[in-house]
Amino acid sequence: MFTTLILISAWLNVASSVIKPATCQPLLKADAYKVAYLHGNYLIVGSSQNSGRAYTGWVRFTGDERATSLDVSGKKEDLAFQGTAQYVACGPDKIEQLEVKLNSSETTYYCKVHANYTNLHRLSCSDDLFTHGSDVALWYQRLN
Repeated sequence: MFTTLILISAWLNVASSVIKPATCQPLLKADAYKVAYLHGNYLIVGSSQNSGRAYTGWVRFTGDERATSLDVSGKKEDLAFQGTAQYVACGPDKIEQLEVKLNSSETTYYCKVHANYTNLHRLSCSDDLFTHGSDVALWYQRLN
């Protein structure tokens, strides 16, 4: 009986920690410099989950190579946007994400960064940290 109560108590603690929204904190300065590797131009292919429409666009990351964040500018369909990007650690497991905050729409994208065999970057992005969100996209780097 006592063991059962301990297990139920432990399960409730785990369940309540899963339900709580994850918070993200900027990476420590030594790790935050990794954002400089993302400098460059990217093409966007995405999908709006609400409307089901596909869209395209582009994004550019610029800034000082020793900075812990980058400036972001781009275009999604016909809408221009600007913002900032920085690495953050999210949730109790401190999962690294690239957080891209757009100024005009107050939208925040959370992106997982991948590199392919040619050392170009791809970013899998969503406007929601927990689900696929209402907007999901693949941003892939190009050389020019």
